[in-house]
Amino acid sequence: FGALWEINKKYSFAVVWKDLLDNIYWSSEALDQNYSNSYSEDIPSMLTVAAAMKPNNTTTIGVDYNVSIREDTYDRVAIGVEKEFFRFLIPRMGISKNLFAPVDEQNRHISLGLGIEPEFAQSSIGVAFNFAYQFIYIDLQLKNFL
Repeated sequence: FGALWEINKKYSFAVVWKDLLDNIYWSSEALDQNYSNSYSEDIPSMLTVAAAMKPNNTTTIGVDYNVSIREDTYDRVAIGVEKEFFRFLIPRMGISKNLFAPVDEQNRHISLGLGIEPEFAQSSIGVAFNFAYQFIYIDLQLKNFL
């Protein structure tokens, strides 16, 4: 559930509540052991406050602040940038980490991605393909930087 405000062509602001309905359910059974049981688990809800800036028509810089709703998860910050080339090719990169967490639980990530968004004349219908690769950032020399 969320809302997006485009303040003007350069700035936008969003608020999103992720995993609002946050329970998953499953059943498990082992016929050879005459065992059957049902389980449920909740996924931590997260409130995200985000801002984006477009310094020009082809570049977007974004910042997300994820506020943890539960005590057993941490707040998280993410910063990213994307640049459009040839009006359809959009590489992107971002960094993120948990805040107020012990060093071994900061969960630092670098994300690299690529979006392809071809334009179809003046149609209001479009297609977008996105790919992202995320890896854990473990360079301890820069631990105070991220």
